[in-house]
Amino acid sequence: MCPLRGQSLESRLAAQPGVGRAVVGGHDGTPSLIQKAVSYRWGSPCFLALEWIDAPNRIVCFSKHGIKCLDQESGAETWSDHEDYGFGVALTPRGTLLASRRAGQLHASTADQTRTDCIVEMDAATGKALRMIPTQLAPVAVTDHGILCRWLEIGGRFRTRVALIDDMGNQIWCEERSGEDRFQWTCPVTQESVLASHGSAVECRSVENGYLRWSAALEAFGGITRPWGATLSRGVLVLLAAKGAVALDVEGGNLLWFHPSAVRAALVGGRCFLTGHRSITALNGRTGDVVWSRDVFSEMRRLRRRGTLYPLATGPAASAGLLVVADQSGRLWVLDGRTGQFIDEERPEGMGAISGSPLLAIRDRLYVNDLSINAAAPSVLHCFGINQDPLPYGESEG
Repeated sequence: MCPLRGQSLESRLAAQPGVGRAVVGGHDGTPSLIQKAVSYRWGSPCFLALEWIDAPNRIVCFSKHGIKCLDQESGAETWSDHEDYGFGVALTPRGTLLASRRAGQLHASTADQTRTDCIVEMDAATGKALRMIPTQLAPVAVTDHGILCRWLEIGGRFRTRVALIDDMGNQIWCEERSGEDRFQWTCPVTQESVLASHGSAVECRSVENGYLRWSAALEAFGGITRPWGATLSRGVLVLLAAKGAVALDVEGGNLLWFHPSAVRAALVGGRCFLTGHRSITALNGRTGDVVWSRDVFSEMRRLRRRGTLYPLATGPAASAGLLVVADQSGRLWVLDGRTGQFIDEERPEGMGAISGSPLLAIRDRLYVNDLSINAAAPSVLHCFGINQDPLPYGESEG
């Protein structure tokens, strides 16, 4: 547990060595690689179970506890709204936000009783509501054909839907599944295709009309156990099944490869990085051939000879030839993307336990969310700068 967890955010950040400067040096007193590669920029209080999207010069965080817009450069809050926005946010081509707002429990006042579930279109710069689309659906993406949405009913039959609506909220098409066969994960592939998993299968549908293009059954691999861990790049979809990671060709749904004992997966360019309980492995994303594999705790102990070691809490984020992962204590580990060798580690002061939300690398920024269940010490979104200068070990090849 972080010793600063009970303090205010201002106290936590004041205790950090060199906010806006590089993190401290290496174990022998010389500047470490992480000083040249990753430097702490800022921390900003956010929401438990955080999700975020990249907007122009901003990062938008949202959960059932609210929605907040931060300046990417400074972390300063530009606007926020503490309604329930936990079901989905999408960026439109014109730069506005579509955010699903749940009305919540109705109260006695007339104003509260007029509230309904809707999608709110917001000015991304100010948070001002521009219009409301009356619908219970939550936006996933804005396409040439309409707004791709999803819907979840908690309780009852546990019904779920994947649907396309127009700008007025009129339904163009809808697919519904419930119970154990409910939709668990939805992802647009292009303007023309959408992927969705349900039960022990994954299917691809036309965005325009919802017609089924292909369906792949994954019972042989134990079914999909972590639908939120799906990752997609260069026409390859990797899903986490009970027995390991499964890769499918997005075009036709054909099985490309299977790798056992994977807990998290990340596709970066032509590489697939899989983390297990004790390992991190790099594969060719399309063929599944192993490029390198490392024992996590052996690599950690080589760099950190004393102290408790913790399992990895995230898959890797990649930038400029580096891979960065975080363990459950909030410590960052930097790997050479070519070889998987652990190069250095650092745990910035004030970093709490990691929530398991994916690390997000956007250009020269790395975003990490720590975890708090204490209302007096909220979860914090941390931003690190990543050195984009060429590094001596080069970039990972696809």
